[in-house]
Amino acid sequence: AVAVQAAPVRPVGAKQGVLKQKVGILNSWKDRRVRVLNSHLTICRVAPGQLVQAAEGDVFSEGGVVQEVDLKGCAVVSKEYARQPFVLEIAPANSRTRISLAAASVSERQAWIECILLASRGPSHAALPPGLVHTVNTSGAPGATLGGVGVVLYQDQPGQPVWIQDTKARSPAQRSGVVGKGQQVVKVDGLGVTAGYFVKAVAQLISGPVGTPVTLTIYDPARDPSQNTFSVRLVRS
Repeated sequence: AVAVQAAPVRPVGAKQGVLKQKVGILNSWKDRRVRVLNSHLTICRVAPGQLVQAAEGDVFSEGGVVQEVDLKGCAVVSKEYARQPFVLEIAPANSRTRISLAAASVSERQAWIECILLASRGPSHAALPPGLVHTVNTSGAPGATLGGVGVVLYQDQPGQPVWIQDTKARSPAQRSGVVGKGQQVVKVDGLGVTAGYFVKAVAQLISGPVGTPVTLTIYDPARDPSQNTFSVRLVRS
């Protein structure tokens, strides 16, 4: 593994703000204060006259909680509606009820999707310092429950493209025969990661339970332009 300097561990997927939630049989959209913290989603009412972007700190101590959801194992996808074009839909693992939240822009929606995907992996995925090379190793340990695909990722600066520096011997990435050094990670399971992502976030998206699949969309500048972007399905080990 690539060594990184120790840094304070922040809660996984910590984020809060004001979004709109689709509610009721008429599918109306209500303003909500939303927080993701340590694999839990909390949704609160917005009191009249308090429609402001949630500030740093615990703004949820006032009460008004309308919904609390365990995000571990959940799925999240982007949706578009006529009245709300920037919607993210959450499907909890332990419930058939889906939660639709609307952001104000594409970039805001993407930030929330990234946060929720990280939270869905559970609190074992501690955040690493941004802008450093990070290894997604295969587990190699009997009985391990979390694994990866065996790629070493890097980026020059936080938020810039994430590249593959190397693949580990006998890893799922190496065995694929198509993933290798000098390629850019474009998407992870359909989520675009070409800009605005820290390498740690991309590494966490690729990681997951051993035996589960992950699809990487790869850009290879060495290939013919007509074939330089492709997708490959790998099984974490």
